Amino acid sequence: MSTLFFAIVILGFARSYYLRTPFDFPELAAHLYLHGAVLTAWITLALIQPWLIETRRIELHRRFGVLGVALAFGVVMTGLWTVGLRDVAQIDESPASGAPNILSLAMFLACVVMAVLFRHKSATHKRLMLFASIPILGPALDRVARIPVINELWAQVLSWIPAPTEVAFALLSFLLLQLVVVVNDLVTQKRVHPGTLWGLCGIWIIAPATTYVFVTSGAWVGFVHLIV
Repeated sequence: MSTLFFAIVILGFARSYYLRTPFDFPELAAHLYLHGAVLTAWITLALIQPWLIETRRIELHRRFGVLGVALAFGVVMTGLWTVGLRDVAQIDESPASGAPNILSLAMFLACVVMAVLFRHKSATHKRLMLFASIPILGPALDRVARIPVINELWAQVLSWIPAPTEVAFALLSFLLLQLVVVVNDLVTQKRVHPGTLWGLCGIWIIAPATTYVFVTSGAWVGFVHLIV
C-alpha cells in the first residue's frame, strides 16, 4: 500500500512538480515548492518505515518516527498556508471555501495523532499510519485523472457519477483505498481490526467534527488573516 501511495504521488505530480521544466509547466510560488517538498518527504518516509520493520531495524524505525511527527506538523501547516493564500481574497465572504482541503488535513492529523498514541501496539499503529496518508492523496489522484489517456478512459468508466472525471476518480479511489484495508482485515483476521476502526473513526467522525468547529468558530478566518 505504501508503494502504491508513493507511485500515485510521483505520477500525479510528475508533470506539475517533479518534472515541471521538461513539461513546460509555469513557475510555482515558493509556498507550493515547500508544501510539495514536505509532502514528498512524508510519503517517502511512509514508504521507508514499513521496510525498516520488515528488515527488523526497529531502532532506526523509531528514530525516523520522530522525524515523521515533525513532517506531519509540516504537512498540516504548509497545507493550511497553501489553502489560506489561495482563498484569502474571498475568506470573509466565503469562510467555508477551503473546508474540503481542511477536512483532508484534519483526517490526516487525526490518524497521525492516534498512530502516535498507539505506537506501542504495532498492528494498530501501522493501520493508522496507512489511513493517515489516504486523505492527502486527493490532489495527486486528481492530477493522475487529468493525464489525457487516463482521463479519456475514466471519463467513460465513471460517466455514471455526476461530477468531473478527476473529482469522481479521486473520491472513488479515496473510498476504495479504505475498503482495501477493511477487506484485508476480514480476510486475514476474520474481523475488522481495532486499528482500522480507529482509522475510520478519525476520517469519518473526528475530522469532520474538528473541521466544522474550526471553520464555523472563526478560527480559520483568523488564521488566514494572520498568515497574510
